[in-house]
Formats: sequence, structure tokens, C-alpha cells
Amino acid sequence: MFVKRLHLIAAATMTLAFGFAATAADAAGLFTLQSTTFSDGKVMPKKVANNTASNPNCVGENVSPQFSWSNVPDGTKSFIILMSDPEGRGGGLVSHWVAYGIPTVSYTHLDVYKRQDLTSTGPAIARELAMVKVRGTGDLRMEALRLADAFRARVIDASTESFVFEITGASDKIESFINLMLPVGLVEVSRTGVVAIARGPEGM
Repeated sequence: MFVKRLHLIAAATMTLAFGFAATAADAAGLFTLQSTTFSDGKVMPKKVANNTASNPNCVGENVSPQFSWSNVPDGTKSFIILMSDPEGRGGGLVSHWVAYGIPTVSYTHLDVYKRQDLTSTGPAIARELAMVKVRGTGDLRMEALRLADAFRARVIDASTESFVFEITGASDKIESFINLMLPVGLVEVSRTGVVAIARGPEGM
């Protein structure tokens, strides 16, 4: 599946660490990822952030960022692009969105295809998926399991010292779960961002 539209959340600092000049890398035949949307080490443009009335940090326009690439290594089947915020919740790394299954041949450009504000066009269903890693033992471990059960989150990985929970639902549910996990031993959060679809028989 090729993700044609990316839903981004709160504006965050995004560093595209190419490690070399794109033009020189391209000339040398090295794989090169470029974007006209972002500047290295700068705050990402407001337009590519989400727009959520309940979150004062989400004041963007939901516009997908532009990406292009060249010199794809032989044997590459698809790409994954992950957007992470190094200054996220509690000073820990937060992954805001991921686009995956991007073909290497059919598309050499990732851009905006269509925008539609489903919050203003009629009833819609909006959901988000998050994976939440929690570290703890003893009572903290039991509390993490109790909270996960209350939020209907399921364990997708476990060790003697940690859990990874998968939780889906509205953004406020995800936020509440994450906030409750902070004192229990929250380590890391990876979120898809909001996806939505209009109710009824009509398509977008």
C-alpha cells in the first residue's frame, strides 16, 4: 500500500541528517534523499503539522511534505520514512508518523495528492494507533498492566523488565493513556498520527 497522504501532529524540530551535500552524493552515485519542505536543523513548516482544535500545538494545515530520492540501491523493494521528534514528551524521542510501503520505481516523488478537512464536511471516523514502551518491575509492572486493561491496550512485546503496548482509538484516549504511563515507567512512544474516513457510502 502506498501512503498518499500523511497526517502529521504537533510541529516539531525535524533534522534531515544527510551527512553530506546532496549534490555531491548524487554525483558520486550514492543514495540521496532530499526535501524542499524542510531545512536541516530548523523547525518544520507550520503547514505540514496537523490541525486539531483540542491541541494548541496542532495549528497546521495537514499538508504532506515533499520528498524525492535518487540512486536507489539495487534490490531495494520499498521505502519507509519515519518522522521523529528528539525533544518529544518528557525529553524522550517520539515518533510522530511513518509512511511505509513506498515503491522505489513507480514513484520518485512524494507530494500532496488531495486534502480534505473531514471535520467540516460531515460526520467522520478518526482513529490513531500508538505503540507504548514501559519499563518497570514489581508494583509498577502490575500497574502498567492494570492501566492497559482499562484502556483495552494489548501487550505486543514483553520481557522481565518491560512491556510494549498497542493502543488504538481517538487521540484524546491515546494522550490519556500516555500521560498515565509517565509515572509508571514510560520509555518511548511511536504514533501513526490520526487517520480518518467519512461516514456513509460516498468516497473522498
